[in-house]
Amino acid sequence: MINEFFIGDHNSVVIKVPPMIYHGFKAIGNEVAYFLNVPDELYDYKNPDEHRLPPDTKEIDYDWGLAPGLKHG
Repeated sequence: MINEFFIGDHNSVVIKVPPMIYHGFKAIGNEVAYFLNVPDELYDYKNPDEHRLPPDTKEIDYDWGLAPGLKHG
């Protein structure tokens, strides 16, 4: 399942992402975008709860491009 949220000056929100859920963000528009990550525990290198995939992975059907044909922002 894919959830997509549009957040900005007129829609400020807090999003809590559960452990082991792939997530990401992209900035849309001409203004500077700020992203604040607030983990509730120190990262455990021996038992990680975060795994990464490249933006163009086939495992997640999402277009990360900001314009037709543009990839990775």
